[in-house]
Parts: sequence; structure tokens; C-alpha cells
Amino acid sequence: MQLLQFRMWFGSASERHTSDDWNRLVDNAIDIAAEIGATITPPFNTSDAGALTLYMAQSMEQCISDLSAAANVPYAPFTWLDGDFVSFVDINRWEFGLWACYKAAGGEGRPEDSITMETLMLPYSGWVQAPDGTFSQTVPSVISVAGMTAAIGLSQHQADQVSSWSVLGPYVTAAGNQNVTVKCSGMMIGGKDLEVTLFKVI
Repeated sequence: MQLLQFRMWFGSASERHTSDDWNRLVDNAIDIAAEIGATITPPFNTSDAGALTLYMAQSMEQCISDLSAAANVPYAPFTWLDGDFVSFVDINRWEFGLWACYKAAGGEGRPEDSITMETLMLPYSGWVQAPDGTFSQTVPSVISVAGMTAAIGLSQHQADQVSSWSVLGPYVTAAGNQNVTVKCSGMMIGGKDLEVTLFKVI
């Protein structure tokens, strides 16, 4: 199979998901479908460099869901509702969903910055406050291994649970075998349990 390009998104202010990035995902989906003989309805290419629309997001979710079923790899599509917006967490899910299909189709090597993802539940009662005012807790993780490079991101759904996050948090301070320690600075979580998305760079 021909070499396809994928990337990881970090949600930094300097990043911008352009029409070229979107079209790369669409073209990847078309190439993968042709390789495995899957029938899909690919999202449309665009020359608009503006924000991703709800229709585009729904089209990409359905496309990757259909490809994943044909390639026999797991994929959990997000159900988009009016008022939702696309974050870097969603784009990473698309990148990895397509990459998993690419690998199943015989793609060689690994794309630079390819990732795996996991949703972590951080119970409100589990936070421990340090003298410097920061909070941390250690929770189980399926994908975590000691010394791995990891990052925490918030989807829109997850961000809606949080009253306020400082610029410094949340972030992973340590990763062990089957657990991660998440540290937050200046957080206000309003007495609620919190879901976060853990990204593992592989």
C-alpha cells in the first residue's frame, strides 16, 4: 500500500487545521477504502480554510466508522449535535481512526506522531491538594507504560464539565505501567467527576 501521511495535534495556539489537512484526511479515507475494497461515502474536499462545519464532522465520523467496520478495527464515533464544535481532540480521533484502518490494510511503518487515545475518569473525591495549591491524582490506564510520552486533552464535552482550567493544566506528570498521574494547577471542578482524554505518542 502507498505511504499515507498522518499527524498529531496538540491544541496549541499556533496550530491551524487548514483545508489541506482536511483534504489529506479525505484522500486517505478514499485510498484506504480502495485498498480494502470497502464501499464508503467519503466527505467532500474543500478549498475553504475556515472552521470545520457540523456536517463535515458528521461525514468524517460516518466515513471512518464504515471504514473501521470493513477493516475490522474498533472505532467509537462521536454523535454530533447542534452547537457542538470540532476540537483538536476530535481531529486526533479522526487521524488515529484512519491510521488504524491504514495499518490493518497493510500500511508500512508508522506515521510520525501517530497516537493512541483513552478516556480517563478522574473522580472528584480523588484529587489531592499540595501545599503549592496544585491538585493531582493517580488513576488506572490501559495504554500507559512507564516512560511514555503522554498529553491530556479536553473534548468539548469534557471541557463543558469544568468551570475553569489554568493555562498550565491539566497535564500528565508521570506515566507508569497501567497508571498515570494527572496534575492540575488552579482548577475549579465544581464538585464533579471529570473525564479527560489521554494521548499516548507511540
